Amino acid sequence: MSDRDYEEMQIGEWRINVETNRLYREAAEHQLSDKVCKVLLTLAENPGRTVSRETLIQKVWNENEYVGEQALNTAIWQLRKAFNDSSEAPEYIETIPKKGYRLLKEVSVIPYAPKPDMTSPPPAEPLETPVPEPEAKKTPNNAIEPPPVEPATETTPHSTTSIAPPRCRRPMIVGGSLLLLAGVALIVKLMYGREDAPPALTYWCGVDAGRMERLGIDPASACMLETDQGQFGLAIGERMAQISSSYYQSADTGDIAGDIFFCENNHKRQGHKNNSLLNFVTLKDRCMAQGDGEVDIAERGGARASLVCAGYLPQSIHLQTSTAEKHCALPAALTTNHPNAVKDPEYWYGVRRDELAGLGIDETASCLLTAEDPTWIDAIEFGWIWGSQRCTDSSSNPVGCGVVSHNAQRTGATVSDFFTQEQLQSRCADGADKIALTPTGWWRSEHKDKTSLDAYLLCDQQQPKAIQLSFKPVVGDPVEKTCALYY
Repeated sequence: MSDRDYEEMQIGEWRINVETNRLYREAAEHQLSDKVCKVLLTLAENPGRTVSRETLIQKVWNENEYVGEQALNTAIWQLRKAFNDSSEAPEYIETIPKKGYRLLKEVSVIPYAPKPDMTSPPPAEPLETPVPEPEAKKTPNNAIEPPPVEPATETTPHSTTSIAPPRCRRPMIVGGSLLLLAGVALIVKLMYGREDAPPALTYWCGVDAGRMERLGIDPASACMLETDQGQFGLAIGERMAQISSSYYQSADTGDIAGDIFFCENNHKRQGHKNNSLLNFVTLKDRCMAQGDGEVDIAERGGARASLVCAGYLPQSIHLQTSTAEKHCALPAALTTNHPNAVKDPEYWYGVRRDELAGLGIDETASCLLTAEDPTWIDAIEFGWIWGSQRCTDSSSNPVGCGVVSHNAQRTGATVSDFFTQEQLQSRCADGADKIALTPTGWWRSEHKDKTSLDAYLLCDQQQPKAIQLSFKPVVGDPVEKTCALYY
């Protein structure tokens, strides 16, 4: 933190010293670890703005997500404890669901204090105190005079006769004593527990609290059934699902979904999650094949969970044991179709939109048929798509041709070959009045041959006349539309 041009930050009523990691105010003081201090300073350098968890992990833990995820949770907990803050009604650090954290207080910086002037004159040397001459001792004439002895320096009023220890010895003794006391305190806290330690990793049905928060799961709202072995039931997470399929793709932040959890004997560290994620796609898939009634989705030790369907839509989850049962409601996001969420805006009837003009395809000139089928995940769109430059002839020149396509699912797809004008004329030359262009059509495996999208070439006097589109839904009457050949 020495690269900063300030010594302290004022955060609300608190100050943080960037050199010592000391958080303090008038009557309180906390010594933060280096990582916790870096988290606080990163938030303080972006006051009022949301800082993502990814950014904090990248800056503080060098993108080590495996370590940083839990460490960040602990760091936020320690900061809230130091500020005496609350996650439910925060005054300092606010959790922004699906994004990160935000510092709510105003922040100001306090520059380094100016360094003292080092050009002041040196102190004057002390004056020497004169030492009196020692008196000469008289000896007998025949005595041997001892060798002269160097006179001892007599003490001055400002000196002492004892030899003083080095000046650094006392701080070393005090520091050693403090270190010894700290070691004893640490041993005691390890043996008997620490009141200021971060909370132990807690579990609910085998999932730790940090992951529960990231997935948006509220254990208190789970629909659980008591059994002899413990609990089992449905829990919903607001960000649990990352869905990717041929007709649906969730946002990066995730979507609402549920799962069946088994909590054996309520032991929070040994819970088990069912393997089938209950998102909109999987539930709708089950009910598209089931229609009305129940279909099993999870079973363990005699406890069974089934999906209740009505009108090809999911309704609820039915929990059952040999002695009890319970119905769990599903949120609206899992019980209704998502017509606006299943389309990829980059595609139109199986063609990328940025390629339409280059192929000579005019969206407004194409012949399209739209129909509803309650068994399907969204509206059915079927069409004869013509491009003035889409195909090539035998000389590799671009020529016009058409194809039968659908715009169902996420990107749509073609269900026939590409036919040039010459190829259509060749087919009518055989003399038939109606020729199938989609011999296999488009059908859904869950309904076998009940659903079909077909196209036929209509001929008149051995010349192509029109294209007929035909849709046969699982529920409802067939729908047809006749399209002109060229535009």
